[in-house]
Amino acid sequence: MRKLSINGCLFDADGVLYRGSEPIKGGPETIKFLREKGIKVGIITNNSTRDRESLLEKLHALGYDFRADEILSSAMMAAETIASEKRNASVFVIGEQGLVNELKRANLQVITSENEKADYVVVGLDRQCTYAKLKIAMNHIMNGAKFIATNTDLTLPQANGSFIPGAGALVSALTASVGKEPDLICGKPSPFLYTRMLEKLNLKKEEVIFVGDRVETDIKGSIVAGIHPILVLTGVVSRETADNVLMKNGIKPNQVTVLPSIKEIISLERIVSLTDNAQGK
Repeated sequence: MRKLSINGCLFDADGVLYRGSEPIKGGPETIKFLREKGIKVGIITNNSTRDRESLLEKLHALGYDFRADEILSSAMMAAETIASEKRNASVFVIGEQGLVNELKRANLQVITSENEKADYVVVGLDRQCTYAKLKIAMNHIMNGAKFIATNTDLTLPQANGSFIPGAGALVSALTASVGKEPDLICGKPSPFLYTRMLEKLNLKKEEVIFVGDRVETDIKGSIVAGIHPILVLTGVVSRETADNVLMKNGIKPNQVTVLPSIKEIISLERIVSLTDNAQGK
């Protein structure tokens, strides 16, 4: 593999920086190491349950020193996209408070009933989702509301090694009900999060690596965005299944660097140039 010269490193969050409420061993030290090398860091996450303040609070509690401007979530992307299309749009939400907060931050009108007209229906992970919510969302879409998914992750990894249903499970239920796919998927594998974060950090795709744990979202999206992908095995993929999962998703194993966890990035100078060449950017 040609040695890459790196000025930036982007990360997924769940399964990469932490699992549930536990940090991945060596994670905070790795971020500190990259900063000392002058390498810009950022997080792009499909998780829409937390707003940026809540996610930042969690990261700090786990020992990470990220800043608010280094975070971009599917909830933030959904809010930004809708606000750019229609100011003060009305939105019906299947999602948790973090998603609602980001939509309101963008001056969007969050509605809760079937009797109000919705311009958009936004679906994210909602651990309190009810049949009634699905019914209202379905009717709004059938009446012309634009159908937006924050992401389509089918599962979410937990600290004890188990998984819970992800936003994709709810998106799939609604897709089946309305007979159409979402009009827009804001999260990975769509390239929107990647390209927007490159803009925010003033980086070029050729000088960035992305670290994720899901092939069908993280790795696929990274390749589509033109960013070299690193697959870590602390999330949903094991060393034994990695090659098969990659090939099942149409990705050649030699396109992807596979590492046990985030902490092995420190030893990556065999394939990337982790030098101080990012200083002053």
